[in-house]
Amino acid sequence: MNREVNSVAHGLAGLGIRKGDLVGLLLPNCAEYVVVWFALAKLGAVEVAICDVYKGAFLEHPINLAKVRIIVTTSSLLPTLSEIEDNIPTVEIAIVIDTGDAVRPSAHFRRIATSTFEAVRSGNETNPGVEVSPRDLGAVLLTSGTTGPSKGVMMPHSQLYFFAEEDIQITGLIKRLEERKIHVRLTDAARELLAREGYDPTYGARPLKRVIQRELQNPLAQMILAGTVRDGDTVVATASPLGLFIEPPEHGNDSEARRAAE
Repeated sequence: MNREVNSVAHGLAGLGIRKGDLVGLLLPNCAEYVVVWFALAKLGAVEVAICDVYKGAFLEHPINLAKVRIIVTTSSLLPTLSEIEDNIPTVEIAIVIDTGDAVRPSAHFRRIATSTFEAVRSGNETNPGVEVSPRDLGAVLLTSGTTGPSKGVMMPHSQLYFFAEEDIQITGLIKRLEERKIHVRLTDAARELLAREGYDPTYGARPLKRVIQRELQNPLAQMILAGTVRDGDTVVATASPLGLFIEPPEHGNDSEARRAAE
């Protein structure tokens, strides 16, 4: 994986992508998305995530907002992109991942140049060696746009690292409990609460482990010792005004479980 990412990173650098450049990713969920994202991170370039179902003005807005020069997309999305070519003047190159479209990528555009994703891969699999700090911008994520045009949320590398660290720690706890056939599910609100409480502008992700232990691990341990949570149970953790709330599983007419829930 690292060699693949390095190969793509050097290829992107060959197209003139440098540290701080914003690159649009108009892609569905696919393996290539991860490769390009990591490659951009190694160059210190910035991922601009663009929803792949956007069309027309909705698609024009994030591209023009970020002044994207290069877009990575799929051959199946080229017709959608070509429809707005005249309205996205900053875009110069479209890197195309083949999804079986019979039309040559260049046939879709009058002005925008194209390159296949395969052609971007280089023979250089060494690390690019670009110095990237936690404070450097790593990604621009667009808001949903329910109350107006989408706004770009600027996320530094430290924040991206933090979200990865949160997933690693929570996944580790979930796997340990699954050895006892205890299944834990966290709602999006619960994850947001842990992220909010666990992040510190000065210490980064350091407080996260303590927050997960206090809000999730210790209460679960107490519920297991009390018999409220048993082998085979599924537990749901969600957010409440008072913090993380772990819903006790139902055990039929078990009065102890009902009292614990109260």
